[in-house]
Amino acid sequence: MTIGERLKDWRTSNSFSMAEISKNTGISTGNIAMLENGRSLPSSKALLALHNEYGLSIDWILTGKEKAPPEKAQLFDDTMKEIINMIYPLCEKQKIEILGMLKYYMTVNQHEYLHKVSN
Repeated sequence: MTIGERLKDWRTSNSFSMAEISKNTGISTGNIAMLENGRSLPSSKALLALHNEYGLSIDWILTGKEKAPPEKAQLFDDTMKEIINMIYPLCEKQKIEILGMLKYYMTVNQHEYLHKVSN
């Protein structure tokens, strides 16, 4: 199996679109298509982006010899997937507001938890 075949198989089996991979890694959709079609090889920047964003082993990408990457389902449970799907289409300002609310929620709950433990 070639590098391109391996990447395409991983992407499609995890239901990632090229646009989603592009958004998360900074690799253009055109470059992803060229990689998957065997018309180019991944740059070091692309390898690192795929590794950092999705946990793909660089050795696995290049040789297929290391263990297969985690399935998308293993990266996030159903609750996390639902949260991500709800937040994904929001504008940056809305995402920042939600992040602030989550941080506040976590702070309040941490104080409540510590209070219960100490009593």
